[in-house]
Amino acid sequence: MEIIVIDECDIDEHLDEVIRDTLVLCFPHRTDIFSKVRRWRGNTPLFNVVVRNGEIVCGYLAVLDRTIQVGPDKVRLASVGLVGVAPVYRGKRLIDSALSAAMAEAQERKFHFGLLFTHRPTNSIYARNGWLELNDRKALYIEAGKEIEIPPENVAMYYPFKEKNFPPGDIHLLGDKW
Repeated sequence: MEIIVIDECDIDEHLDEVIRDTLVLCFPHRTDIFSKVRRWRGNTPLFNVVVRNGEIVCGYLAVLDRTIQVGPDKVRLASVGLVGVAPVYRGKRLIDSALSAAMAEAQERKFHFGLLFTHRPTNSIYARNGWLELNDRKALYIEAGKEIEIPPENVAMYYPFKEKNFPPGDIHLLGDKW
């Protein structure tokens, strides 16, 4: 297996198509989207982590550059999304290697923290990779001009870089691109 960190601007048409094929396998309920585009909710990644076995993309995740508000503070985050491993490759902890590569790259790019939203029981995958839950705080985003609270079944998790503790206060994602 090979782990590749690649800037979004360096993804060619063929790699884009192969990644989309893998996303369709990982998220079959979103085939209508990923069969056409690799962007969830219009998001464009800053960089991508691709897990390959030869020419086969068996795992993928995207990292976006986002600034949010936490309490009174603005925080620059490496927002992780579209995390998936093709079904035939699951159970081999490939995502651990992909997350490690992603967070090493994000740290090199001077992000304050990593941030993602997941569900139980997949939160345990992130926890074993050093991600910490953000409990007992609201996370808000904007949709159609309205402020909406992210439902509690969406587990917010952060990855510490230089600072170990996430700033106190509610999280406002400052938009709808999550």
